[in-house]
Amino acid sequence: MGHSLTMQRWAGLGVALLLGACADDAGVVAETTGSSGQQDSSGIGENTGWIPGETNAADGDDGDDDPSAVVAVCGDDIVSVGEQCDGANVGGKTCASFGWDPASDNLRCGDDCTFDLSSCVLCGNDVVDQDTEACDGDAPIEQACSDYPGFNGGALACDDDCQLDLSACTSSCGNGKLELGEDCDHKGFQTCDLLFGSEWSGQVLCIECAVASYNCSECGDGIVGGWEECDSNAMSPSDFPWTCDDFTGFGSSGAATCTDTCTIDWSDCANCGDGVVSETELCDVFNLGGVTCEDVGFATGPLVCAEDCQSYDVSFCSTCGDEQLDEGEICDGPALDDVTCITLGFAEGELACAPDCTLDVSGCGSCGDGIVVPGETCDGSDLAGGTCFADIVGAQGGPLGCTAQCEFDPSDCVFLEPGAVVFSEVLYAAAATPDSPLGQWVELYNPHPSTTWILEGCEFESNLAFETFTLHGQQFAGGPLTILPQSYVLLGTGTATDLFFTPDAPLGPTYSLGNTGDVLRLRCNGVVIDEVIYDDIAPWPMVEPGTAIALEDASLDNVSNDDGNRWCAATSEYMLDTYGTPGAPNELAEGC
Repeated sequence: MGHSLTMQRWAGLGVALLLGACADDAGVVAETTGSSGQQDSSGIGENTGWIPGETNAADGDDGDDDPSAVVAVCGDDIVSVGEQCDGANVGGKTCASFGWDPASDNLRCGDDCTFDLSSCVLCGNDVVDQDTEACDGDAPIEQACSDYPGFNGGALACDDDCQLDLSACTSSCGNGKLELGEDCDHKGFQTCDLLFGSEWSGQVLCIECAVASYNCSECGDGIVGGWEECDSNAMSPSDFPWTCDDFTGFGSSGAATCTDTCTIDWSDCANCGDGVVSETELCDVFNLGGVTCEDVGFATGPLVCAEDCQSYDVSFCSTCGDEQLDEGEICDGPALDDVTCITLGFAEGELACAPDCTLDVSGCGSCGDGIVVPGETCDGSDLAGGTCFADIVGAQGGPLGCTAQCEFDPSDCVFLEPGAVVFSEVLYAAAATPDSPLGQWVELYNPHPSTTWILEGCEFESNLAFETFTLHGQQFAGGPLTILPQSYVLLGTGTATDLFFTPDAPLGPTYSLGNTGDVLRLRCNGVVIDEVIYDDIAPWPMVEPGTAIALEDASLDNVSNDDGNRWCAATSEYMLDTYGTPGAPNELAEGC
């Protein structure tokens, strides 16, 4: 119950409390009335509240020795007739004496010598009884996490002491918006020169929504800090001997200097090793002036500059590649010295010369030896990289074989048929841009338990789209688009920022789905694999922008997904105000 109701209850019981206090508690005057109607003076003493010398006007004498003439004085710490308590004297009573929390020991006496129960609490009764309770059990909590600095979400709870528990509140730091309790909220904040002046360099950072300026440095203060390479005569690290020899590693002379912008200047470095061909040098490190091994009489290899910068090092150059048989070479290009696959004991094939001028017999062999040579498409298990998808027209998967004539055998290749891939989830109106294609996406599902389908060359279209979108492998970093067994692929319009995920196949910016209904169609090799005609009225679910419609698990086939009763509103929130399970099993509204 509330505080005011509690005080009313105790005010109504004042007489009973007074009698109970007087009858039971030490230090309280116990007054009774005999047959004569006079008060019993047996309780006169230290705790009666009687003040000698005070006169009782009723009996007419001075009353110095008459206990019946006692005058109650509120504030003397003595509980007298007509007082429930007095000062610090509460007669041994506690909050628990009146039904409050036994742990409470805050019973007080008011200025009018009546009990003050305002400090008593009853934590755990699901009612906020006193000002000391911020909450109590299941009693409604009027505050929210957002009422407290640094929080924007989550739920407040009530702890065992009837105080608010903020442990389940969530912070908004990192959302790019400046909110209560944040100094900043983004990666880049300001450059140091804007805050401290043009002589400062670096950037003020925003770390955990607080400003961090330790990356700033003042060019010219003689201290290397922030993004400075040096400052005046100071280099970093300070114990490094900043000479040209240390920089180039080739014994150059000179020393590094620090510029006015606090960057290291190596312009004073010179001589061999600086990478610059001077008038007295033939080359310098890797600077060969465009000269190659071929220019100095060799066929191939990397030319190197000698350490003295006065000559070339040709130890890595070679004559292999000049198409002439030189000493130490078995072959060179077409020059094979009349050696063939047959002279080497093979039945057929074409002999070649490797780049290192050794014989390459990989083209030698015969059909059936498991080695693909010129004139053979395959040989046994060696398919030369061939696949059903890449080499058999219309095939979308399956194992490619090889005939006894060393030609591809497509008998085990598989071809996409209706129902091989089905539409399983659609978001046709994004929460942020419901009238724009950005954020729209479609989910495809492969119900087959073991076959991976390749969707290369398949076409996705809708009646309201301005174009048919063809799935081509070069659009995807990993090659042709594939859909694994009992897995999903996502087609989406916009970037990951618009969709909150990276689509497997990005649709063009003009590709749009209808908000009030449309036709979704997947066509492969001229065959319609699946087609769904959705609507925004019953029996199709009616959803708000940002909510996807999803197919129930038992209906993941190309027949069931034509029935609007099999589709439901998605309930899983994967981004703020956006509901669906893109690329994952569907989570639907209860009872759907």
